[in-house]
Amino acid sequence: MKEKLQLYFMSLLTSVLALLVLGIMLLLYGESLYFQLKVCSIAAIIVIFILIIYVVYNIIKITSMKRE
Repeated sequence: MKEKLQLYFMSLLTSVLALLVLGIMLLLYGESLYFQLKVCSIAAIIVIFILIIYVVYNIIKITSMKRE
């Protein structure tokens, strides 16, 4: 269980770093701040959605293991 939490936090950290890199790249590219916020928020929503699916999948897996 502890390893799963570590994996979850590592994936969360990686996604946050990826969003920061994306923002810095857009800043260097010279896009407007509004466009950057739009792209980063869309990417953040996608990442959060994937993490929610991952957590729900793990909860279902754990509960099905306990039943057996």
